[in-house]
Amino acid sequence: MENYQLLIIVGANISVFLGFMGAVITLHIHGNNKADKQINAIREDVAAIHAEIKSFHARLCVIEERRK
Repeated sequence: MENYQLLIIVGANISVFLGFMGAVITLHIHGNNKADKQINAIREDVAAIHAEIKSFHARLCVIEERRK
């Protein structure tokens, strides 16, 4: 095998490796953004549930006061 053939093979392998690494990094970045959006949506849902529980508790306290 001559030197230029070896350089072609090594160069092709390096370019394929760098291409795959670029794709992995891109997927990792977009995956984290998607996960962050889902986490924020879950936090908003939990906050809304917490507010509804507090409201429900307040209504129960009013009902209990009326019964006394």
